[in-house]
Amino acid sequence: MKRFIHIAYLKSVALTAFLLLVSIILQADEFKVISFKKVPNDVTAIMNNFKRYDDNDELCAIIKVRTDLPFLHFTASNPIVGKVEFMNGEYWVYLSGGTRQLSVFTEGFIKFSYNFPVSIESGKVYLLVLSSKSGGYVQTGKGTLIITSSPNHIKVGIDGFPDLVKETPCSFENYRAGKYQFKFNRLRYHPLDSIITIEKNTQKQIHIRLKPTWGNLIVSTNMDTADFQFNGQYFSGPELRLTGENYGPEAGTYNVVISKEKYHDVSLTVSIGEGDTSYYEAQLFPVTTTLRINTVPQEADVYLDGHYAGTTPFVAEKLIIGNHTVRIRKRNFVEEERNIFLEENQPAVLDFTLRNRTKVTIETYPAQAKVWVNGEYLGKTPLKAKVSSGEAKISIKKDHYEPLEKTEYIDGPGSLHYNLKKQKYRLTLKSNPPGATVKVNHAKKGETPEDLELPYGSYKVTVEKDKHFKKTKKIGLKEDRELNLHLTRRLNGYIGFTYTVRDTKYDIFKIGVEIGWTYKNVPRFMTGFGYQYGMGTDISSGLPDNVKIVNASMYNGLNLNSLAVDGFYEEKANLFYLHLGVVIPRPFVFAISINPGAEFLSGYKVNVSDGEYTDSSYGETIYRGDRFIDSQGETSTTSFILGVDLFIPFGSFYISGNYWISNTFVDFSPKLMFGLGYSFR
Repeated sequence: MKRFIHIAYLKSVALTAFLLLVSIILQADEFKVISFKKVPNDVTAIMNNFKRYDDNDELCAIIKVRTDLPFLHFTASNPIVGKVEFMNGEYWVYLSGGTRQLSVFTEGFIKFSYNFPVSIESGKVYLLVLSSKSGGYVQTGKGTLIITSSPNHIKVGIDGFPDLVKETPCSFENYRAGKYQFKFNRLRYHPLDSIITIEKNTQKQIHIRLKPTWGNLIVSTNMDTADFQFNGQYFSGPELRLTGENYGPEAGTYNVVISKEKYHDVSLTVSIGEGDTSYYEAQLFPVTTTLRINTVPQEADVYLDGHYAGTTPFVAEKLIIGNHTVRIRKRNFVEEERNIFLEENQPAVLDFTLRNRTKVTIETYPAQAKVWVNGEYLGKTPLKAKVSSGEAKISIKKDHYEPLEKTEYIDGPGSLHYNLKKQKYRLTLKSNPPGATVKVNHAKKGETPEDLELPYGSYKVTVEKDKHFKKTKKIGLKEDRELNLHLTRRLNGYIGFTYTVRDTKYDIFKIGVEIGWTYKNVPRFMTGFGYQYGMGTDISSGLPDNVKIVNASMYNGLNLNSLAVDGFYEEKANLFYLHLGVVIPRPFVFAISINPGAEFLSGYKVNVSDGEYTDSSYGETIYRGDRFIDSQGETSTTSFILGVDLFIPFGSFYISGNYWISNTFVDFSPKLMFGLGYSFR
């Protein structure tokens, strides 16, 4: 009987479990395959970054599962190779070739086993589009998501896209529609994970707010400045202000110690909330003691740290500890001043015996020197002052003069006079090249390098060396000084060749020689002379092609004097000239000269025909505008010319350029002449 009851009970429990399982199954959703196909153009399975091999060392196939369902898990008839990846919004499942079945399961769904309709090949890619029977579907379109945030510059990532990281504000344009798991991170803020749907053909905008892990802290005091110790760090200023993302402390409870010299320390416990601002105010109190001041005679004025405090006998209570200056003044008595250091819990007493004053006059040469008597500054000389009778220590100072210390005994009114000595300074003289003679105010002092000790004042320093330009410099010596002078080597003379540039088509080639020199006693004056020569070999070979050679007397009606002249064809040239120049040593050696000279030219005028003329013997015609010379019209001309020359030596050589000016009616002279040769240095 008991056994029968036990069996009946077991049947009842089994029936209840079965009904519960059926209920769960009936409530669970089911998977739905939208499509399955091989993707022949997708070579992901054989790419180096993505390919995998199974236990038989064969390339795996990739089943890309595209779905709107999150958190899927997979098994297969053959073992899945490696980890299932979520890439670009798809699940990538790696399977060996020949696998027949793939199973999918997740919470709230009945496990689904899918038999592949084709044989799975190694190294190939297949696309399985999966949704749910309850109405979910896989969106195949694309959409755009725009994300803004508070604060900006939040890092945005998507599960399955490990290489994709953006910063807000940002956008995800033309992304496949579906659900994505976004991750939002920023240093010193709580991270946020959220599933966001990108909808088909829609531009969606969302705003993300991250909660900070920090807060702001402001601690003020009644001091102009104080020292703050917070979380192992030290700060100084009128207040402790730790605010903003870069400086705000992490939320929590901290201890702040506030200190200031001569004041009692203050300790505060502060609490900082996430995203909140905490304000605190602290009062610092000074450390004080007592100071008593007595004088003989009494009723003297007391100045404490420069401020009037009262008359003696004087008591200052609650005076802040540390250094203080006490000054005592009374009419017809010497002013007294003392420095005192007050310590905590140690009252202090100062006693003064004041001394009488007497009138004295103090003068110095030169005047305007500063005077101290017994440490008291009286002013600048000449001066009249009241000083204490008896022994007086007198100090006199003036810029650039030696300080004077004297002890005088003063027993009544009188006058004191002192002559001050100029302060001496070191003057270091160097030259390049060394070994140059040094003169100071025309007096010889040695050769460079030279160290001189000279009194304060103004000096004319000259440095000179044979075969070099001397150099003079005026200096005001009011401190130790170093003077380094570069001496430029003198120009003694030159010799070289010259060449004249052809200025017109009728010029001839001209070359020449020139020589020049300077003077030992006047090294900056340069003279010289030069000569140039040029000669044509044959008139017909030297003329331009468009110029004819004719006998003008054979042309009827041709009057050469009435024709325009195009130029002068040179047949022979002689040029004689002088150099009168000035040598300039700075910033480098060069010379500028004026070159007067005389030029002797022989040749032919080039005429321009004003009409048509025919040779009476040969019948040759000159047409209007033709250029020609008269073979019987050779002429000579002499011109006074003037040139401006620039002469530049470099090392043992030189170059020069000369521009000539002529006073003739057709500009017969050369314009530019260049020289090259040897310079004597």
